[in-house]
Amino acid sequence: MDDIAKRTGIAKGSLYLYFKDKDSVYSGLVQSLFDKLFPLLSQTLRSPMEPIALLHEVLKTQVTFFEHHIDVFTHFFREGPGCGGRENSLKNAFREYVRQLTEIIKEGIRRKQFRNVNPNKSALILVGMIRSAIVERIHGFSEEPLSADIEKIWDIYLHGVGQ
Repeated sequence: MDDIAKRTGIAKGSLYLYFKDKDSVYSGLVQSLFDKLFPLLSQTLRSPMEPIALLHEVLKTQVTFFEHHIDVFTHFFREGPGCGGRENSLKNAFREYVRQLTEIIKEGIRRKQFRNVNPNKSALILVGMIRSAIVERIHGFSEEPLSADIEKIWDIYLHGVGQ
């Protein structure tokens, strides 16, 4: 808390009025970022595009957002899912986001833009591919900007790795 107070210029005692410890501060920061991300993604998902273009736009939106807040998300993804007592609202927002992705994939399947695959699993795989790009940076496998992976992720997502 000393470090946070020093960096923000806020008295340590004032921080304790709002947060019980450093984890609470971090949890609040993560929650506030996801509170910005999920509506942004929902807005993108409501765009009047073909499902395949819409999913690509969602990928760009999410990766760009993570890139702008890479320090926070590096810590978030290093922790692992379910750690740090994340709020139910964050989990509910994530589920809603996956549900929206699933609906886009279902529509893409209906329009023959995607193969007939499990749409929910496909949505989670896309989310996992984005997460893996962040993890790649956490472990030093890449120093490129996160946005450099948008088209790589998209290509592997659409075409797989097989010949």
